Amino acid sequence: MGAHIGVDALVRLFSPLGQRILTAIAALLSLVYCGLFIYGSWVYLAKMKKIGIELEDLPIPAWIAHSILVIGFVLLSLRLLQVLWGVISGRVSGFHRHDEAEESLKLAEQLRQEESAK
Repeated sequence: MGAHIGVDALVRLFSPLGQRILTAIAALLSLVYCGLFIYGSWVYLAKMKKIGIELEDLPIPAWIAHSILVIGFVLLSLRLLQVLWGVISGRVSGFHRHDEAEESLKLAEQLRQEESAK
């Protein structure tokens, strides 16, 4: 959780209030992006259902298999709304970020300790 690559060097330069504002802007823009994809996916699924084709390798209507587009972006939107609410309510100052450099140093130290223990 949160172990993806985080590009947050710029955000860390700001005060906690600045981080919250930048996070809110990022969440709102991401929600717009998700909304566009949800709409486009919905239109696509409607056309696929109207055409009525099945998957090439399974006897399942293609629109059912491709409905993951809408489901995935709705779930992403819900997560972004959670982050936005956390920022608005003051519980968090931004997205949960993971520090890859710090994690790498910890792993290197653990490996060094394990090798010296042998």
